[in-house]
Amino acid sequence: MFLSDPYFFPVYERAKIWIWRSSFTWVRLAVESTIKRSATDLLPAAFDGHLHKLMAGFHAVIASDLHQRYPRLRWGFVEGGASWIPAVLQLHARLNSSRSGFLKTHKLAPAELEERNVFITCFSEEDLHI
Repeated sequence: MFLSDPYFFPVYERAKIWIWRSSFTWVRLAVESTIKRSATDLLPAAFDGHLHKLMAGFHAVIASDLHQRYPRLRWGFVEGGASWIPAVLQLHARLNSSRSGFLKTHKLAPAELEERNVFITCFSEEDLHI
């Protein structure tokens, strides 16, 4: 289910913050325990599910009206980096352009993300001047 599914609404009514923790450590431990490899031999496929879930959760939040339904609820996406954000924002703008007219895209500005109570952590080595 997506984070915007009504199934979660009772939880959101009681919550103050929703943290989507997406740790590479969990992926490393899963790979090490299942295929007996070292942490430096991670397969790219091991990261696909990790990042996809983070990106899908983020998109479900920004594409919904959850910030209006639950204005005091904050959304935290932590330990997953921030390099994927431009890709999700571009996809969101493209999906919305089909509603407003062909190729009339509008990427969410930082103020619009702030309005949605979205908080994202980054890794210290990430290049944020994209």
